[in-house]
Amino acid sequence: MGSIIEIAAINAQVSSFSDFIEYVCKRSLSLELEETDKFIEDKRFEELLSLIDGDDFSRVYFLQSDVASELIKYCQTSLVNEESFIRIVEPKVENRRLYSVYKDIDAKKSKNSYDMSYRIEEYVSDLWQILEKERYGIIVAGDKYLHPDFFLYYIQQLKELDDTNKEKYHDFAIECLKEFIQNNLDWMKGGRPGEPKNVLEFDVRLSDYYDKCIENNHQEAVNSIEKIIILMCDEENYDYDQRAKHLSQLSQKEIKQHILDNAEYFKEVDGFLYSYGHRTEFAIYVKNVVSVLRELSQSKNKNHAHKALDMVDFLEKNNKISKP
Repeated sequence: MGSIIEIAAINAQVSSFSDFIEYVCKRSLSLELEETDKFIEDKRFEELLSLIDGDDFSRVYFLQSDVASELIKYCQTSLVNEESFIRIVEPKVENRRLYSVYKDIDAKKSKNSYDMSYRIEEYVSDLWQILEKERYGIIVAGDKYLHPDFFLYYIQQLKELDDTNKEKYHDFAIECLKEFIQNNLDWMKGGRPGEPKNVLEFDVRLSDYYDKCIENNHQEAVNSIEKIIILMCDEENYDYDQRAKHLSQLSQKEIKQHILDNAEYFKEVDGFLYSYGHRTEFAIYVKNVVSVLRELSQSKNKNHAHKALDMVDFLEKNNKISKP
């Protein structure tokens, strides 16, 4: 509610909200670079800026956020895309809730360390109650507070303080981490050094599960044209064998249909053959694609024949594919 009032109050006093936001951004940059002497202050904008809670950084962040954008639109038109607004706000509300969970756990940890009247059994019970309730939702990839190592730390603490239920905590963690892995495969492949490794090293079963998820993810990829394109141009995933395995499952009939129906796929085929035309890992897929292109280059449809022949000629001249 406070954010709505702030935006409404500012909107009522400016002719251009974009000018105001631009001013705030320049102001913030001058403070960051310690060049305030070069910045021309606008008293009216400064008064309006004082209506927004927080420091300089948080004000800029808020004004450039999707939430502020929707609120500005609402104040100016009395119209709002409800679905869009809910989609923007819900994650932010959940993030705040999770941060309060983090603070609660941190407070209990501090109490366990310094409050002589707080029994270990109470701490174990309180901590377990929170983790059991939140499950994998308390593990947030890339988060400053609720990162995977945070979860692993408290699981380890439970195991050390309550040896009787050590196995229960361990099995619980495995189930939570499996859900986390399944829903964060991109982070697992490219997270900060050490963090994905720490997750997988918690139990050997997690490493096997991760490999299975990657396998399933690639398998699903061949069922949609968008994911096939990703498989062809995914330079961040250096598991060439897996990519080749799934691309090779595409039949010549499917490849031909994709080329005829999807210009983006045809474009990526060109780039893929230029980069990987002679890579042995992709030999089956390359052979199938080139066969389809040669077939199309002989098509009675002049449009199809012209475009396919152009691509084949270019790739052959540049020695990216073998001549028949």
